Amino acid sequence: MRHLLISILLIFSISLSAKGPVSRGHGYVDLGLSVRWATCNLGASSPEKAGNYYAWGETEPKDSCTVWNYRWCEGFFWDLRFTKYGEVDGKVVLESSDDAATAAWGGKWRTPTHEEQEELRTACKWTWCDDYKGSGVCGYLVESELAGYEGRSIFLPAAGDKLGTAVRSCGVRGYYMSSTIVPGHDHGACYLLFEKGSKDWMYCYRYYGQTVRPVLSK
Repeated sequence: MRHLLISILLIFSISLSAKGPVSRGHGYVDLGLSVRWATCNLGASSPEKAGNYYAWGETEPKDSCTVWNYRWCEGFFWDLRFTKYGEVDGKVVLESSDDAATAAWGGKWRTPTHEEQEELRTACKWTWCDDYKGSGVCGYLVESELAGYEGRSIFLPAAGDKLGTAVRSCGVRGYYMSSTIVPGHDHGACYLLFEKGSKDWMYCYRYYGQTVRPVLSK
C-alpha cells in the first residue's frame, strides 16, 4: 500500500509542502489569475536569484547570446533570416519542444504568453523593493488583489538581460521573456520590462538572453 501511494504522488507530481504547493519539485503561487506562477526564475534556487538567461526558442542557457549562434537564424551579414515561427510557418507562440521551461521542468510548466504577462502586470499590485528580505536584491513584489487570494505574492528580481557574454542592467531592470513573438515582426519576441517606477512590455531580437519565470497551466 505504501508503494502504491508513493507511485500515485509521483504520477500526479503535484503536492503540498511546508513552503506551499509544488509541481514536479518546483514551487508555485496561485494569484487567482489564469495560470499559476512559479516562485523562482528558471535556473534559480530561490526567488531573489536571477537564474539562467535564454534566447527565445532555445532550451539551454549559453555563455554568449548572439545572432551568430542563435538556433533559429541562418545566413550571412547581408542575408540573415530568422527561421521557424512568424511568417515562416504562421506560429506566434513557442511550441513545447522549444520552450526552456517545459524542457527543464516538464509537466505543464511553460514560458508565459504575452497575454499572461499582461494579466500579471495589470491585475496585481506591484511594489518596488530595494532590498528584498535583506538579500540586497532589488525588484518587484507582485501581490494579488483578488478576493480570496489576498496576501499571495511572487517576487521578480531585476536580473537584467544578456547580450554577447555581458549581463546588462542587473539590479536596475527586469527583462522577462514571453512565449509570444510580435506579429508581423518575426525577428522580435515580446517581453515584460520593468524598473523602479515603471512596468510595461516591449519586444527585442529573439537572440537576446532573458530570464524566464515559468507558469503552470491550471
